[in-house]
Amino acid sequence: MNLVKALDVLEKVETELASLYRHFSEVITDDPEVSRLFADLALDEDSHRLSIRYQQRVVRLNAKVFNEIELDAQALSGLLGAVERMRGSKAITPLAALKFAREIETSAGEHHLKNALGSTNPEIAGLLRSLGNGDNQHLTKLTELLRERSGG
Repeated sequence: MNLVKALDVLEKVETELASLYRHFSEVITDDPEVSRLFADLALDEDSHRLSIRYQQRVVRLNAKVFNEIELDAQALSGLLGAVERMRGSKAITPLAALKFAREIETSAGEHHLKNALGSTNPEIAGLLRSLGNGDNQHLTKLTELLRERSGG
């Protein structure tokens, strides 16, 4: 797959995560702290998407200098399918939402995509490091709040 298409896939992942987190923020009304965390995470994912869009413009101007990459389409499809199914749920507990978000933030699909992009195209390593740092910050926040809510 060429880098432009791969960045399109990564943008879709970030867009879908923002939508999911916004959904969680709206439906979790009994725990304002969890709702606020998801609202913040949605904004972060929107910011990630904008960073990817910038990189897409750069790559489109110089598409021939970037390498093709191999992606695990099945893992990415599974990730996006799981996000879509969860977004379709009208009622979800704060604990279930935190657990699901933690799983998604550590998912093989998203990390495989970022690793594949970076391993064959070091020119975009800065973007991928930034996205990875953002994911780690999300994971830390989710894990801390999950620990508080689950009592351990």
